[in-house]
Order: sequence, then structure tokens, then C-alpha cells
Amino acid sequence: MLTGAFRRVHVGSDGFAIRVDARRGDRHAAWALTGRGQSRNTGLVAAYVTRELLTGTPPTGVHHIEQLLGLAGLPETLAAQHGVALHAPLLPDRSRGR
Repeated sequence: MLTGAFRRVHVGSDGFAIRVDARRGDRHAAWALTGRGQSRNTGLVAAYVTRELLTGTPPTGVHHIEQLLGLAGLPETLAAQHGVALHAPLLPDRSRGR
């Protein structure tokens, strides 16, 4: 009976929100993405990164995704083609004392 109840109850949602802050010296930028289908969008990002690594000219070595210049337009692509909302620019997050 308990197992049956858990199958009928759905907790949570597929909505997501991501905030990204970037700093270089005195410069700061902050953007946010919101949408639905967290798992689908995670897969989309993985697919775009894989395609860039296989077909682009990534720098040698180990890098973070944001260091791959071929992915600079990825937030806009996700917004235009996959229903993700792009929110920018945001104010700096003062809650961390920065």
C-alpha cells in the first residue's frame, strides 16, 4: 500500500533556475537562466559541449565550459531554440559580501 501511494505522489517539479557570475579584475557580469525540463536541458548542454569538442578547435588542456569560446552563444541558443528564459544583466549578489 505504501509503495502504491509513493507512485501516485509526485514531489518537486522539473523547473530550474541557474545564476552565473563571472569576474575578471574589476569587471563583473551576472546572468540567469530559468525554464522547465532540467534533465533535458542538462542533456542539451552536454550535447552542445560534446559537439564543440569534436568539431571545434578547443584549446589544449583542461578547461571549464565557460572557457570554450565556441560556446559563448549557448545561453542565447537555449533561449531561442529550447524554451529557456535568459535574464540579464543582473545586479551583483551582495549576500556574499562582494
